[in-house]
Amino acid sequence: MGFIVKKGGFLTTVQDQGFIGYLQQGISPAGCADHQAFQIANYLVDNFEGEAVLEATIVGPVLEFTEDNVIAVTGGDLSAQLNGDPLPMYRAVAVEKGDVLSFGTMRSGCRAYIAFAGGLDIPVLFGSRSTLMRYKFGGPNSGKALTDGDVIRFLSPKASLPGMEERAVEPVDYSAREITLRVVLGPQDYLIPQESVERFLSSPYTVTKEMDRVAVRTSGEALNHIGNGTIVSDGLCIGSIQVPPNGQPIIMVCDYSTTGGYPKIATVISADNPLVAQVTPGTVIHFQSVDMAQAHEIYMEQYQKMCALERQMRALSEKEIRGEKMDKVFSISELQTLVKIVSANRIDELRYVQEGVELNIKNSKAASSAGQAEKANESPVVVAEPAPSPVSVTVVNHESAVTNAVPASMKFIRSPLVGTFYAASAPGEAPFVTVGSHVQMGDTIGIIELMKVMNSIPSDQAGVIAEILVTDGTPVEYGQPLMRLE
Repeated sequence: MGFIVKKGGFLTTVQDQGFIGYLQQGISPAGCADHQAFQIANYLVDNFEGEAVLEATIVGPVLEFTEDNVIAVTGGDLSAQLNGDPLPMYRAVAVEKGDVLSFGTMRSGCRAYIAFAGGLDIPVLFGSRSTLMRYKFGGPNSGKALTDGDVIRFLSPKASLPGMEERAVEPVDYSAREITLRVVLGPQDYLIPQESVERFLSSPYTVTKEMDRVAVRTSGEALNHIGNGTIVSDGLCIGSIQVPPNGQPIIMVCDYSTTGGYPKIATVISADNPLVAQVTPGTVIHFQSVDMAQAHEIYMEQYQKMCALERQMRALSEKEIRGEKMDKVFSISELQTLVKIVSANRIDELRYVQEGVELNIKNSKAASSAGQAEKANESPVVVAEPAPSPVSVTVVNHESAVTNAVPASMKFIRSPLVGTFYAASAPGEAPFVTVGSHVQMGDTIGIIELMKVMNSIPSDQAGVIAEILVTDGTPVEYGQPLMRLE
């Protein structure tokens, strides 16, 4: 099974990467407020970064496990305990049937994340298992927080993982009561007088009690407006800082409304959004201006650190799948990555043959999904997909007398952004890389356009481009494999 919720805590919900790509339908992204803690928790238990977790706010839940598994708790320190003893954070921990996970006093931050090896059996809606409480859908309880007596099943639990002692990282410290948030000014800072913009960047603002997954309200030196303090409603994003008529900045969090009618003086850079997610009433905020290039550089530094952590954790799980006549094999993580690509892109079948080894990955749901898409064009529908993946994998050795079949090692360059991928700097120009190109860490392999800004995408590892997985001018999602290296 999985676990029984003995106590739901103050606010405990199932979250993942959120509802990506539905802002135009008025659906907030939701997902984990602290994406950094969320990703780290999944890496520690050998999940993909997008696997669903529990997000516990202020007071955590009490969970009784009904099956052995491996868990990790990250984010804010809510005094996690296992069977009454302190549970180390930012570390993979094996739990057994009958064990009880609980939480005590909130020591730092306000949101903790609990990841479970193999994931949680939660229905998929709009490509996500997240809970969107303001719209009352998603998660295991139709948009509601976990309550006493809820039962959540594991998808593919693991009693242990390779390298358990090494599955740990330095905890992130959220104890500071005074923080600095780096922001990019705009897009409506021209509606704020210059003296107010300078005041915004030089004055402290204190987090009020009015804070949740939608927004964080602050209190400090009031900012003035040019005009009446309203605009024709336009799009918001995580980290948007609105200035309402009262002049007190409001920072948008993950459940924000898709549009807003107040001028946006600035936007918190992606790398600092985890700090916003962990503030508590009384936290003092200082805003520091950076330009777009600096924001991109900071983001890429953080992205590369996360990629390095993922590779470190994956390396611990390099178990092998062996056939009787194979001495070189695909690893579990390589197959997991290929299955993810097939499932996410609704590919009917992927067939890979090299040196006598044939790998077939078939997606039994791809065809039916295509049919549903055609019907959706005629009449909009919402399809809730079951959690288990409909993807099957078969490895066949065609050379029964040969023992040196050597499949290529699977390494991928992933998209660090959501946007449109371009292979060259301009139409008609030569692509940055082609199949066979040698790349070093930091070499530009393409461009992603996001909000009319062209972002160079550097390779986060060295190798030879073996396959380009996206075509020029196509939309890509965060984390989507762009190219395969060998």
